[in-house]
Amino acid sequence: MKKLLCISLLCILLTGCENKTYKTISAKEAKYLMNEKAIILDVRTKEEYEIGYIKNAINIPLDEIDESIKETLKDKDQTILVYCQSGNRSKQASQKLVDLGYTSVYNFGGFKDWRYETASPKRDNTELLLNQVISGIKLTYLNEMMDNNAGLPFKVVCDGKTCTYGDNKTLSLSGNLIPDGIFILGEESTIEATAGILFNGYSCSIDNNEKVTCN
Repeated sequence: MKKLLCISLLCILLTGCENKTYKTISAKEAKYLMNEKAIILDVRTKEEYEIGYIKNAINIPLDEIDESIKETLKDKDQTILVYCQSGNRSKQASQKLVDLGYTSVYNFGGFKDWRYETASPKRDNTELLLNQVISGIKLTYLNEMMDNNAGLPFKVVCDGKTCTYGDNKTLSLSGNLIPDGIFILGEESTIEATAGILFNGYSCSIDNNEKVTCN
């Protein structure tokens, strides 16, 4: 009986000492978890948030996550989906939240890798959105090259609704807007625009260093 009691106490102690941590998920998994009950938490600076953010996200910068956050995030069992710009600050923020007692924390990385709906209070979000499209084209090109041995140059023609390449194949971009223009990937590391790109009311172009110019 005493032996059984000791084993039970040991199990309790081990459970109490278990390291609580957050869960790391992909952007796609985070998108699936987003609903009216989930909190989408942007832990970047306020300046970064104002340029562009994931739709319905609230902004609490990493250095402001402390005991006072409990006044904003009252339910410690509520699903909290955390992101930053590249994924480093979101890891720190997620662990902070767990240490504060939150039980359902998910880190899904960086805004730069987000390919779904975004929002912005400023029109200068154009460059950010255009860079999302660039990333989408690059990713699609690399996948196409691996799957079908596609060669260079890789040309993409967009009309504001769809993008096509090769023998009228449709390119699926997961950014929230598709531009009007022609893109050519001369090599894996560079992309250029061979026509003006109409984007959110702006005419934009890209140079070989991926610098975006809009006017």
